[in-house]
Amino acid sequence: MNITHINIQDFFYSGFSSSTNNGFVHIKQLPNLSIVQSKTGSYNIKIGNLKEYTTGEGGFFIAPSMMRQKITHFINTDKNIFTARYVFLDVIINNKYRLDDVFDFPVVTDKKYSLILDSDFDDFEKCESVCDKMSCLYRMLKHLLEISTEKSIYKDKHFHTLLDYIRENYAKKITVSQMAEIMNISESYLYDFFKKTLGTSPVHYLNEYRLSVASELLTHTNDTISTIAEKVGIQDQFYFSKLFKSKYLVSPLKYRKNIL
Repeated sequence: MNITHINIQDFFYSGFSSSTNNGFVHIKQLPNLSIVQSKTGSYNIKIGNLKEYTTGEGGFFIAPSMMRQKITHFINTDKNIFTARYVFLDVIINNKYRLDDVFDFPVVTDKKYSLILDSDFDDFEKCESVCDKMSCLYRMLKHLLEISTEKSIYKDKHFHTLLDYIRENYAKKITVSQMAEIMNISESYLYDFFKKTLGTSPVHYLNEYRLSVASELLTHTNDTISTIAEKVGIQDQFYFSKLFKSKYLVSPLKYRKNIL
């Protein structure tokens, strides 16, 4: 792909430390690409139906948006602590495509790129101005592209128009008929296309996106469960909780408690 424009729409950088027990498992799915480092201790990471990988201490894993992450934390037993840092990126390629809609990334980085990304993170944490921070993020993005492989499905412009529509309007009522109209295809072909391309149905993808946003709201806000359900376009709180537990294996309240 000939890349002519790269725009970082949004980002979120943070870190944490914990003395949680070995083997603590966290299941999540996020609306943005995640680059995560186990600074002290190690992660086991399973993305979707792929095999489970180990980051090792200081290693990184990369999780695409909208993919289920099963994350197992292992503390450094000598120091009795686990520390991690991460960045979430929303990146647009050529004013049209989102980064992880166009490129695949390795689940875990090799030693060379773990050291490179570790340096990128260190530099970012030293930055004081937003200009310096953005410069570091673009350098990090350059390194991510160096280890990426190009997907084949991104060329369908109607498909990405639909994904953008869902991301911008998930809080509203969206019907299968509307989705089919955006892609300029029949509803039956829409189902076939989603099954072939994403391995799921249009409605399931929509709800998965809503739940990924909900998981972030549970983590970073004090909103009530009913408020969060409404914000992500699911008006029935009990149905929202049922969907959430089916996906994350715990209730929304338990999910928030585990994070805290």
